[in-house]
Parts: sequence; structure tokens; C-alpha cells
Amino acid sequence: MKLLLVEDERRTAQLLRELILKLHPSYEILAISDSIEASVNILRELPVAPDLIFMDIELSDGLSFEIFRQTEVQSPVIFCTAHDHYALQAFQNHGIAYLLKPFSEEDIRAALAQHLQLQRFFASTGSLVQQALEELSPASPSKDQFLVHFRDRLIPVSLRNIVAFVRQDQLVLLYHRDGRSFSVPQSLDELGDLLPDSTFFRINRRMMVQRTWVKEITNYPNRKISLTLEVAVPEPAIVSRLKVSQFLRWMEGES
Repeated sequence: MKLLLVEDERRTAQLLRELILKLHPSYEILAISDSIEASVNILRELPVAPDLIFMDIELSDGLSFEIFRQTEVQSPVIFCTAHDHYALQAFQNHGIAYLLKPFSEEDIRAALAQHLQLQRFFASTGSLVQQALEELSPASPSKDQFLVHFRDRLIPVSLRNIVAFVRQDQLVLLYHRDGRSFSVPQSLDELGDLLPDSTFFRINRRMMVQRTWVKEITNYPNRKISLTLEVAVPEPAIVSRLKVSQFLRWMEGES
């Protein structure tokens, strides 16, 4: 279970972290954020949404509900606040529990238990829905090549010849091993669903690279890393800080 904590009071954040890990030592705290801006950046950079978010409401730069307006939040949220008049807004923004400060260990235990109950319920109902969809819909195979436009022709490009996909302005460009680039109609999110995870990795919001063409990895400021590809692309190949560990495991062939 991976969690994000949004809390601008350092002592409260540390207490919350200690209580969660005391109750569930196997849980992983992905990050502790103390502002709207930092929370938005973390949620945008994480490769997958947290399983659960603990969120204070009054942060140093405003109300945390602003986070939901600036980025898509896919996770259930347990709100922790010193005020009781935000409850309605909380439950309108993915809230599954509303804890008033100062909270106790028993408050955290009950909120986590409620989250687990909801998880089990949706897992059981979701599996039935998924089974029905699979019976009604044929499986869609992943792509093994792309047809790209070049002047007045269509050219097939095999996956093994693709160095990277890069988003530039409103376009997504496919970079070929021979140095040419071609526009593709899919977004990077759609490509993530089509392409094999073992071969392609989305290193940041603007770029996806193929393992075969990574030539060198070097350190980069702010605990990021920079990639040198066998074929140069105009966009710097910088791995987001929160993706570095996952990327390095992927480069070694780990799932």
C-alpha cells in the first residue's frame, strides 16, 4: 500500500507517518508534501496514483481543495483538519473519512480500516465487471509497429527501431533510429497502454524511451538522472526524481 501525506505542520506529519507505519509496517510513504504546489507536482510525476492520501485542508499556500482543480486526483483521501466546517467539500473531493485534530492512534486505525473495507468491496464488484467486459469484448493486442506518414506515403516502423516518443507542443513525435521523426496520433498516455512495459518507459511527462537505445546514465541536479540515447533527440532525456528508482530497476530488467 503506497500513501501520500499532505500536511504542512512538521510534527503532525511525522506523528501521522509514525502511527500509520506502527499500525501497518508494510505500508510505504511515498512522500510528505507541505503545500498545494508541491502536492500537484508530486501527483503529476508519480508513475501511478497513490493507493491512499492523507490530506490536511488548510495549507501554507491555501486550501488543499485547490489540488483537485489543478491536477487529476485518482486516490481516495482521508482528510485531517482542525476545522469541522469543510466536511461537505471533503466528501465532494474523494473523501472517505474526515478526522479532526488532534487525532489519536484509534482514529487512524479506524480510518485505515474503513479504507480497506472499501477496497475489498470495490475489488469484488470490480472483478465481476471486468469479467463481463472480457466476455463481451475481444482482447486488444499491443502494437508491434506503427504506420507513419512521410510525404505522400505510409511507412511501417517496427518497435525495435523506435528510440523515443516525445511530446512537443500539441504533437507526439516518434524518433526513428535513423534520426528521422514522425508525428503519431496517440497521446503519451495512450502509448503507455499500447506499448510493452518491458521495452518502453515514460521517464517524464514529455518523453517515453526504449531500453535498447539508452547509452549512458548520469546524475542530474535535484536527484534526477539524465540519459544519453544512441540517437539524439532535441528534448533533454531527464528522468523525473520520483521515477528514478523504478527506472533503474527497469533498466536492470526487473518488473
